[in-house]
Amino acid sequence: MACSARPDPNGSRSRARLLAWASLSVSAAISTASPADAAPERARVVMDYSAPSDRRDCPDRDAVARSIAIRLGYDPFAADVDDHLEIAIAPRGRTLEAVVRLERPTAPPVERTRASSSGDCAELAEVAAFTAATLLDPRAVFAGRKEGTTIPGESLDVGRPLVPPASVPDEPRPPPPLAPPSEDPSWRVRVGARTTGCLGCAPAPNLGFGLIVGAQRARWGVDFGGRWDLPSSVVANDGTGVASSLLLFEAFPHVRVGPARLGPLGAIGSLSGRSIGVEGRSRENSLWAGVGARAGLELKLLGPLFVHASVDGTFVLSRVHLVVRESERWSSGLVATAVSFGVVAAF
Repeated sequence: MACSARPDPNGSRSRARLLAWASLSVSAAISTASPADAAPERARVVMDYSAPSDRRDCPDRDAVARSIAIRLGYDPFAADVDDHLEIAIAPRGRTLEAVVRLERPTAPPVERTRASSSGDCAELAEVAAFTAATLLDPRAVFAGRKEGTTIPGESLDVGRPLVPPASVPDEPRPPPPLAPPSEDPSWRVRVGARTTGCLGCAPAPNLGFGLIVGAQRARWGVDFGGRWDLPSSVVANDGTGVASSLLLFEAFPHVRVGPARLGPLGAIGSLSGRSIGVEGRSRENSLWAGVGARAGLELKLLGPLFVHASVDGTFVLSRVHLVVRESERWSSGLVATAVSFGVVAAF
């Protein structure tokens, strides 16, 4: 089956970076290797290859094997040897990842991982083939194609090689650093749920539940949330008292520093207060508003899921006073503190 990659201006630059990176690491390994560590003159190996079946741009096993053979200058594949080479290409979150693993009975297993942020499977297969060849026989790869050497099946119509044989400069330069995943320029949507405990939001410490909907791009993001607090009460010795609950809308613009999220916090909503132990029990809704700051922490759990924790400190702008029989039983303080735990998914 013929296999070719579509031209992509950005892909060529990414391919050059990945190949230069792999070339630099292998060149350094060769320069420091002792004679006892040198790769065998003619490596022989059994190869297993896997790639997503729904990706048309992923080459098949024969194309990858032929690319490895061209780089080495000979066909290293056999069925009656103990050395085992495995190449597995699979999606990992928003990237495509290739794992190349070489197992030999006489040495510890060696594994290399390569990733393509552009998601180009053909490009990643090129890098995986180059990496596999250098693990099998690095000296053959960098010695270049020997004159008169032929590759079994080279005359067959199996399409172009994934990339031409590698040419490495005498003194390779390190590639420019690739942007880490945290600098992904695309927008991502965030949704989540959390449980909140608050001190200063009601007559007694109370528990609430909330939802989070937001968006993020690179290090910047904004979360909007709704929160409903369970009723909390305080009762005097005479059996009378007050109870209240909060219904809030929150906005949290923030900057991401590693797993931490820091930024200002704004909240506005309604505090519902009622009297306890008096005839004609009354209920009244009052405005509740505050501004402050939030420090959050999010750790990856599984796939797009993150464990979420945060601490809020809010200055109350509209203080509420709950009165029973002309006696004040509770008033909101100047500062309210809340601690939240939950789960957030980023898509």
